[in-house]
Amino acid sequence: MQSLAWSFLMLLLVVALIPAALWLVKRVQTLQPAGAPRQLEVLAQLPVGPRERVLLVRVQGRCLVLGATAQQITLLGEAEVPPTGR
Repeated sequence: MQSLAWSFLMLLLVVALIPAALWLVKRVQTLQPAGAPRQLEVLAQLPVGPRERVLLVRVQGRCLVLGATAQQITLLGEAEVPPTGR
């Protein structure tokens, strides 16, 4: 009987560790080293419909104007790069 209780306790422990492990993996994937430059930065966005928006995005020093819908993202043009300091 003691063996059954021990097995059940270990099962509960493993089941409780699953959400904790998933949370930890999610946190580690989003961490960036301190001072590391961001590769992609959304500078501004303007909704133009229920699921459509125009985005101003900085990518590798370039400033792109994008149109985004639920199905696709389209390059609308390139804008002058604003200063990086916020």
